[in-house]
Amino acid sequence: MAHDVIIVGAGPAGSTAARVLAESSKHVVIIDKAKFPRDKLCAGGVTSKVIPLLPPGFNDIIISSVHKTIIHYSNTDLRVGIESIEPCTYMVERAAFDMYLLDAAITSGVKFIEGKRVIGFWQDSKGVEVYTDPPDTFKANYLIAADGAMSRIHSQTFSQRQPYNAYCLEAKIPWSNQNDEVIFNFGSTPTGYAWIFPKGDYASIGLGVRSKNISNIFEYYKRFFDMHGIKWVKPKGLSLPMYSMETRLTHKRVLFAGDAAHLVDPITGEGIYHAILSGSMAAKAIISGGNTGTTYQTMMNKTILKELRRAFFLSLIMYHFPRLSFEALRLHPSIGKTYLGVITGENTYKDLLKTSTHSPYKILKHIIKCLQADQLSVR
Repeated sequence: MAHDVIIVGAGPAGSTAARVLAESSKHVVIIDKAKFPRDKLCAGGVTSKVIPLLPPGFNDIIISSVHKTIIHYSNTDLRVGIESIEPCTYMVERAAFDMYLLDAAITSGVKFIEGKRVIGFWQDSKGVEVYTDPPDTFKANYLIAADGAMSRIHSQTFSQRQPYNAYCLEAKIPWSNQNDEVIFNFGSTPTGYAWIFPKGDYASIGLGVRSKNISNIFEYYKRFFDMHGIKWVKPKGLSLPMYSMETRLTHKRVLFAGDAAHLVDPITGEGIYHAILSGSMAAKAIISGGNTGTTYQTMMNKTILKELRRAFFLSLIMYHFPRLSFEALRLHPSIGKTYLGVITGENTYKDLLKTSTHSPYKILKHIIKCLQADQLSVR
């Protein structure tokens, strides 16, 4: 049987695309190599700007709600607190979150095939064919590749695979500190940060670095545990396909969404919001008819890609000069407030750029004083 759309990958991007398509009466099949529910390495923070994009039932899987973010600098006592009245982030388990999105797609009429690994595909001007192991062939008009960071569709489509430029480690530990504070630590790792996400009686503790610093990542991770007096727990690792200016979204009848499109935020490492939004846009581009690839690229250029380009620019400053960035945040509360707005969707990275450069004199004056006092290490 031929379908309107084949989707490879039943994560947030794939399930969202499938649901949106099915709600417009498209015949859709999702293929995933895993059996669901399946666990996935992820900090499990869903920012509040994601909520309008979700189907009903999200409240049933929320573990905790976060109102306060604490940002530390390295192993010093320097810290900045950012607090919101409404929750800015919701903590979930990825297995439950992905199952909730997939169930919504299936309820909408999507066919789901699990336990089949996609090994290749073929396309021409009339449609696509997808080949799996165990052996099977699926035909459709379009293919949405939402098969994650290690996307086989992406590697087969483009001769040169885009490099992963970040890597993270994460572990779950018992957590008795019953609060809703998310902790970020900048400066304890070069070109990256560490985090603690509380989830009731346990927490997700992780650390991410750019690929050039990966050789010492376990050292940085253990140092972060020691800093907080936490007993060492062996972590799991994951490559993150961060956004770069070379990100590719389409190839003829194939649209890429989520991690397969390399849409991870280069500042925060957030991938869920962009996965869900890109999946929705890929679906809408197909529904609109006409030149689907051009429509999808245009929609993404006006929204996600425009923001990620700004985030990419900001990340070069933040991660090469972490102390300077921290001092700017500490001296200018408006920067933290604007950044919180980026998380909730009330502000954009354009707003953050404006806020960060609005009054640089005060920040620069303080930085010079710190340099003179030999208190500031720039690297």
